Amino acid sequence: MEIVKNSVLCTWLAPLWLTLCRTYDTSCVAKLLRGFAAACRRWGQGSAMVYFLSREGKLSQAWGDSGLCRLLTAIVNLPVRFLQFLYRKLKGPMEGSFFADLGISVAEQESFLLGWVMLAIMIIPYGQWSNTYSLIGFVLLFLLSIAGGMRRRSSRASWRSGMRPSTTIPRPRPRW
Repeated sequence: MEIVKNSVLCTWLAPLWLTLCRTYDTSCVAKLLRGFAAACRRWGQGSAMVYFLSREGKLSQAWGDSGLCRLLTAIVNLPVRFLQFLYRKLKGPMEGSFFADLGISVAEQESFLLGWVMLAIMIIPYGQWSNTYSLIGFVLLFLLSIAGGMRRRSSRASWRSGMRPSTTIPRPRPRW
């Protein structure tokens, strides 16, 4: 932990970033951009053009209830359902097991592990890296994401298209 506290990132870049964020939050440019975004949201709420561009067509409305959608969803969820079945059957031995808890907890953090795989791809020199390593890493991440759904009953994939364009884009804030 001392190495991280004394690093350039924590001693110089983090305070600089926080100062820039605080300065931007109180600046006239930020207030102007927030006002412009609020005006665009108000103008777009009842707009026929926004409705036309974001409406769902007949095909996308019918897709969620179609047999093909249900079939693909069932096929994709087979591994997760199988692991959930195993977890329910072996719940007694798995509840007290340190290694089962550790494995499932690691599997539930696939986004953190994805960051490490991407970091390894970017840092290791190209001459020493093979694309096979990338493939192995991403296949392992996929398997971990399936295993991470063992404990959660609600962890199922869906082929329904429920994505709508967002009207607000949150700005990431550092938590130092």
